[in-house]
Amino acid sequence: MWEKVATSYFSKQADFHKIDLTMPKEDLGIVVVIPCYNEPNLTLTLESLSSCCDPGCGVLVLVVVNYPADSSSEIRSRCAENLAEVASAQQNFGSNWLAFQGIELADVQQRDAGVGYARKIGMDQAAYLFLEGGKLSGIIDCFDADALCDHNYLKEIALYSKKYPDLQAASIYYEHPINGDTYAPALYEGIANYELHLRYYVWALRMIQYPYAYHTVGSSMLCRASAYVRFGGMNRRKAGEDFYFLQKIIPHGGYYEITNTRVIPSPRVSERVPFGTGRAMLKMSEANSTQFETYSLDSFEILGILFGLVEQLYQEKEIAQLEKLLHPALQEYLRSIGWVDAVEEVRANSSKLENFVKRFYLWFNAFRVLKFLNFAHEGWFEKKPIAEEAAKLLTQMGQPQVGDDAIKVLEEYRKLDRKAWDNSIATQ
Repeated sequence: MWEKVATSYFSKQADFHKIDLTMPKEDLGIVVVIPCYNEPNLTLTLESLSSCCDPGCGVLVLVVVNYPADSSSEIRSRCAENLAEVASAQQNFGSNWLAFQGIELADVQQRDAGVGYARKIGMDQAAYLFLEGGKLSGIIDCFDADALCDHNYLKEIALYSKKYPDLQAASIYYEHPINGDTYAPALYEGIANYELHLRYYVWALRMIQYPYAYHTVGSSMLCRASAYVRFGGMNRRKAGEDFYFLQKIIPHGGYYEITNTRVIPSPRVSERVPFGTGRAMLKMSEANSTQFETYSLDSFEILGILFGLVEQLYQEKEIAQLEKLLHPALQEYLRSIGWVDAVEEVRANSSKLENFVKRFYLWFNAFRVLKFLNFAHEGWFEKKPIAEEAAKLLTQMGQPQVGDDAIKVLEEYRKLDRKAWDNSIATQ
């Protein structure tokens, strides 16, 4: 079966061609894929990975150095330096269990130039490498060219891979640096607010019982090779590629959170991505502000009313009667996406309540959740300072009150994320 799935997947990848890769001597278990564009400190990232303790399997670090066709001579020169840094890492840090390999994507067309395409090229190579060798359980790990990690990073990934054979994909705990002297103080304050927004968003969804509320950060996610091809591989998006990729996998189970180690993403400004961390930092920098406004907690709560009615939607024939229980903003949004017909179709294809609930959330998925929140804040709700809303949510969840200082509130959310995941639990 898997031969057919893999053959079908790779036959559709017009840009794919097998590359001979440098391999560690030990049996390969993990391929770390790193998209790299005009990176000034790549060696620090490679050193961080090389400092990891032996995970008990072979690890290949695959760095995809990419640049668009209209790149300046300075960018081309930097990318050439990045490739040289990878070669140097192989010479200086390579071992029986660890190898480094660079892939150059030169003169990429503008429609594809970006992190999604670079990730895809690297992840396709990793998947092919594993599946060609019959290693369906091989781990494709995503990292960034300006990120760091704890010493047990690779070891924890290997442990989870062995301990949980049903694992299809996972998020890895992350913490941006929020103090130090590497960056300007305003940058640390800004990234603290943005990271707080990311954590608040996930916990607000958990509060309203949304079943698939997980972190989807590109520098801290992984999947098995079999899951990669089964769910259609990575997309070519220039931002949000991580979110769109994982949302294809999460609802189908076997999704874990690895919290016994840590990824340390960079808080740097980025002009290359249209949204996400780098763009958020750029906007704050341009506005000369460290404040970040997020979705109102009230907007999540009205969505929670809908989720509380899902079982009734299975039983209630007159959906319009239940619609009256919803906030006008949600009513208007649901009508705009034809929810009555959609729910009736889901119900018609569900033989029992359990099936209906699963199908309902496959329809009202994470994309629709996000679209509703954006819709609701166009005329019904106002975005609020993140520290205030996140502190309010902590109170509603029965957590200690720490005021609305962003750093203190963020520390509480980090504690929640560290301890929220019992190592024996995954989505069913």
